[in-house]
Amino acid sequence: LVLGRTGLLVDMYSSLALSYRQWHFRMTTAQTEQPGGPAIGLSAFQGLNVFSFLMLAPPHAIPGWLFVGAPFVVGACAFFIVMRIYQAHPASFRYAKLTDNIPGLREFPLVYSYLFGTFAFFVFCGYLAVNRAA
Repeated sequence: LVLGRTGLLVDMYSSLALSYRQWHFRMTTAQTEQPGGPAIGLSAFQGLNVFSFLMLAPPHAIPGWLFVGAPFVVGACAFFIVMRIYQAHPASFRYAKLTDNIPGLREFPLVYSYLFGTFAFFVFCGYLAVNRAA
């Protein structure tokens, strides 16, 4: 995987994954790190996006197993894609110290916009689902 030789969407996703990995190591101490931490974190947000989208479906329109399973399947697929991106772009990072400042919005605009968008989408879909059910 080489940035610039593939489609725009692949390049954007790779940029997000690589930026997220940098942000993750700036936010995580060595004592709290888990194997595959950055890939797990980014994949979990992708699963949350699918879950948010499924909340918009009418009640009982989607079987329970699909409502619960789809976010996990998407998250698992995203995990393997992100891990391939990380393997194609190896890097060494130092972990954060508890005294380090939190990285700012200007340093990681792509990551913060994605995180904000994910949470805003979840709240918006939840609001619509609750209001429709009431």
